[in-house]
Amino acid sequence: MNTLEQFKDEISMTIFGRSATLAKAGKQCVSCGKAADTFKNEISRREYQISQLCQACQDEIFGGDPGPEE
Repeated sequence: MNTLEQFKDEISMTIFGRSATLAKAGKQCVSCGKAADTFKNEISRREYQISQLCQACQDEIFGGDPGPEE
């Protein structure tokens, strides 16, 4: 695990009580713990790779519609 991944795990454990690495491996949301396998578009799919947030949590945290649906 590289330094960035370790940092993300530490932060996600502090904020959400879950490991970002384990959430990503299990295709789950680090915030709510639900499945993270359906996204509105490629931008949201890419965001999951960074934040491990499902579509619903992305919408809640970032607000609104991030772009056109696929």
